[in-house]
Amino acid sequence: MTPMPPAVMPPDPAPPAQAPPAMTPDAFRRLAHAAVDLVADHLDGIRDRPVFAPMTPAERATLLERPLPDRGASPETLLALVGREVFPHPMGNGHPRFLAG
Repeated sequence: MTPMPPAVMPPDPAPPAQAPPAMTPDAFRRLAHAAVDLVADHLDGIRDRPVFAPMTPAERATLLERPLPDRGASPETLLALVGREVFPHPMGNGHPRFLAG
């Protein structure tokens, strides 16, 4: 009995043409600098902050009950949200003392 040849899949169609970025190079640079500043500010003094800072039940409820927006947020708004609502609640694994016994 002759073995059957493996099924040959047709090649994937070419991806659709991508639109150019919706941001100018200068706007991208400003956003990138803002992101680096946000991270640098967060890391400044990190050794003096708690390794783990869980959210309060009220903070968690606020996030979980927030309605999803109809439209996406601007990158600047997302960076502000990270600085305001994510960085204040470290889970420990990014802290220098995380693995200290």
